[in-house]
Amino acid sequence: MKTTTIAFLLIFAGNAQAQFTFSVSPGLHLNGATFGYRAKNFVPFIGFQTLGTKMNWSESGQRFDNDLGQIVFYEDKYEAQVRASIPTIGIKYFFGKGDKLKSYGSICYSKVFLSGKVSDNTDPNANEEFQKSLKETNINGVQLGYGAEYFISDQFSLSGEFGFRIISGKNSSERIVDVYDPSQSTYIQSKRTTKQSAAISPTYTKLSFNFYFNE
Repeated sequence: MKTTTIAFLLIFAGNAQAQFTFSVSPGLHLNGATFGYRAKNFVPFIGFQTLGTKMNWSESGQRFDNDLGQIVFYEDKYEAQVRASIPTIGIKYFFGKGDKLKSYGSICYSKVFLSGKVSDNTDPNANEEFQKSLKETNINGVQLGYGAEYFISDQFSLSGEFGFRIISGKNSSERIVDVYDPSQSTYIQSKRTTKQSAAISPTYTKLSFNFYFNE
């Protein structure tokens, strides 16, 4: 992504009418901001969103302990923290040559990076398994949009956009299991692979406030 961004800037840096631009608008899920570089009708841009969540669960009371052979007091605790970091790269292209009102098309790509941790006082391997699951999860997003932008001045503009989003995710995991063979009256070890995938493709509308830096 870094190489692509630098390439965008180098390609358009030689244009004397170029402007840096900053935009604020609803993002992939929440609000987001982008920073771009306008050269005539092209505006390559980058953006970033982040989302964090935390969950706590606990249960206490009495239960029978098989090892002790008696009823005991217990307290189970579980805590999970997850953060999604979502960098975005894209480009916007203005159609036509209107002075104040211009239509445009845009396309962008987003990649979701997951991080987090869990703690479970009943399972010492819970966090290790959770970290492995995060690494095995892959989430991507693509956005195609069409809109119009009204330039209030050379530096400020408002834009409205309608488009289509594709958000997909997949997870693949492997584990070793014991399989019983009754014909041999024995167990054999086998590698088991589990694959999951999901996708959602909603339409969206958004209103953006854009600032163009002086040339």
